[in-house]
Amino acid sequence: MITVNYENFPDEMLMNWFKYLTGRVFKILPLSENSPDTLRNYMESLMVELTGSKALLKKIRYDGNFMSLLSTLQYFIDNECKHDVYKREVFKCIDLIQKIQTQYFKKED
Repeated sequence: MITVNYENFPDEMLMNWFKYLTGRVFKILPLSENSPDTLRNYMESLMVELTGSKALLKKIRYDGNFMSLLSTLQYFIDNECKHDVYKREVFKCIDLIQKIQTQYFKKED
């Protein structure tokens, strides 16, 4: 279990959240191609969730990989990018999520 601000969450719950988070980050790719007008709002919503989790999950609060994830998403929000940049950076973000997951939680396949 990992200690959070309000209670302990079972590892399984957090592992499911990381899978969900990976899917949310991956969704940036089709949005960048098919719905660029909604992309910024989507990424701002994702940033709200991640910023909230940073305050909630004490262990990842100061993690460099987590900061890199937040920084990349903030760059996307602040700048328009070509699809190849989104693609490269989205896969980098997914790798960062997997690194965080592996570092703090038992990975179940």
